[in-house]
Amino acid sequence: MKLHASLFFVLLTCFTALTPTAGLADEKIRIQVMSVLACSRKAPSDDRMKELAKVLQKTYPELTCVDLAQTATATIKVGETASLALIDGLEMKITITSVENNVIILKIHPPKVEQITYKSSCGCYFPIVTPYQNKQGRRLIVAIMVKQCDSAPPK
Repeated sequence: MKLHASLFFVLLTCFTALTPTAGLADEKIRIQVMSVLACSRKAPSDDRMKELAKVLQKTYPELTCVDLAQTATATIKVGETASLALIDGLEMKITITSVENNVIILKIHPPKVEQITYKSSCGCYFPIVTPYQNKQGRRLIVAIMVKQCDSAPPK
């Protein structure tokens, strides 16, 4: 598998419509992180990962099997940092740095990847292919989503 530079091809995709984020500066915001494992074996993918698999295979056609390993959620305010558990004892730090023009600015530090700062709207997954492989040789992909974008309590 060919990996590029320090970000190892950061992929961006949005599976749902954008939602306004006005008024979030003082609110707690719910963030969800999916730990996804991918490999090149000929096996069916997790049906829940169908859309993500299509996006990944555009850049990594060899990733034919994509499965959801686990999810983690944190609810934090602007300026706060949360550590979310991933697979194999790994964790990822996420900081909401600000909310500007209806967009949430996140600073994330996935395993074995340099810190990334990016802008997100609600309901959009931001998948990152990391260089980490578990004992079975499956590559870790972390997908981050700003889940709650209004002042209503989480469902």
